[in-house]
Amino acid sequence: MTQPISRRAAVRHAKAARRRLVATTGPLPTAPVWEGLAPRVRTAAESYRPYASRVGPGDWVVLRPLVLLLVAAYRPGTPMSARKQAGHVASFLAWWLTCSLRTAPGTPPNLAELVGCPVDPVEVYAATITNPASAATVRSTLRRALTGLVPASAPVLYTNTSKSARPYTPAQAHALMRLAANQPTEARRRDAAFLVALGLGAGLDARDLRHVHSDDIARDADGVWQVAVRSRQVHRTIPVRTAMVPLLAEAMVLHQTTGRGPQASVLSGSAKGNVSREVVSNLVVADASFDISQVPGRLRATWLLALLHAPVSLTTVLHLAGLTSAGSLSDVAAFAPPADTPTAVVVAAPLVEVDR
Repeated sequence: MTQPISRRAAVRHAKAARRRLVATTGPLPTAPVWEGLAPRVRTAAESYRPYASRVGPGDWVVLRPLVLLLVAAYRPGTPMSARKQAGHVASFLAWWLTCSLRTAPGTPPNLAELVGCPVDPVEVYAATITNPASAATVRSTLRRALTGLVPASAPVLYTNTSKSARPYTPAQAHALMRLAANQPTEARRRDAAFLVALGLGAGLDARDLRHVHSDDIARDADGVWQVAVRSRQVHRTIPVRTAMVPLLAEAMVLHQTTGRGPQASVLSGSAKGNVSREVVSNLVVADASFDISQVPGRLRATWLLALLHAPVSLTTVLHLAGLTSAGSLSDVAAFAPPADTPTAVVVAAPLVEVDR
C-alpha cells in the first residue's frame, strides 16, 4: 500500500515533474499525426463541418488546421468520437479567436499561444459553460488534446485532501451570528444561539454539542464563561471567547424561558441523533443563496484557525480542541491566509458584534 505524502511534498513532486516535461519538450508540432488511428477516424475528422451558428464559414477556414491538430492529438477511437471532439475543439477555438486574453484577438490562433498563455484558457472557457457536466466534458477533451501535443501544458494538479471544513470569513461569521439572533421563535433562536456561540466561541461541533447540558456552562471565579465538554475521549473545560458571551448569555436565558431544565441538552432533539443537523435544518434563512451546509464543522474550523494564531502553546491548543495529536491541525492551517496578512485580522475573524 502506498504511503500518503504531505501536501508540501505532493506539490514539490508535481512541480519537479512539470520542470522535467518542459525541459524535454521540443519544437511544437504543426501537423496532425494520424498514424495509429483508423483511416475512417481520420476521414470523419477531416470531413467535419461545424454548424454555421457556432462557427462561421470564414472563421472555420482559419480554425480548421488547429482543430485537426488537436483532434488527432486527442486520439479518438471511433468516427463518432472524432466528430464529437472536433465539435468541442471548434467551439473552443471560435471563442478563443476573439478572446481578450490573446495578444492579437481576431488573428489566426496557434498552438504556442494556447500553451503559453499566462491565464489558462481552458479553465476560462469552461467557466462560460453553465452546465457543470458539459463544462467537465469540454475541459477533459481540451486537456487531453493539448497534453497529447505538449505534455508540459498539463496543469500541476493538486487536490486538497484536507478533511477539515473551510473556516468562515469574518463577513460569513457575522452573518451567522445575525442569523442566530433573528430566528422567528424562541426555541429556534435558542438552538441557533447555542450552536453559533459554542461553535465560534469554544470550537464545539456536532459531536461535542450532543453531550453539552446547560449546567455544563457557567462562570468561573474570575467571571469567565466556560463550558465543560465530555466527548472526544478528552474531558476538558473551554473558556468561551468574549465576543460570543452576549449570544451565549441570550441562549441561556432562552433555555430557561422555554422551560428546559439544567440537565437538558442545550440543543433540541434526541441525544442519540445528529442534533446539530436538526438545528441547521430548522434555521429560517431569508436569503436562499446563503450556504448553511457544514455549519458546525465550519464553526469549529474558524475557532481552531483563530486559536492557532493566538499566543498559546500547542499543548494548550490540543487540549482545548480535544485532540491527541497535531495531525488534524495541519488541515485547518492549510486555510491560513498569506503570511503578510495582519494577525489581528485572523484572530478577530469570529470576533464580531451582533447587530439586529
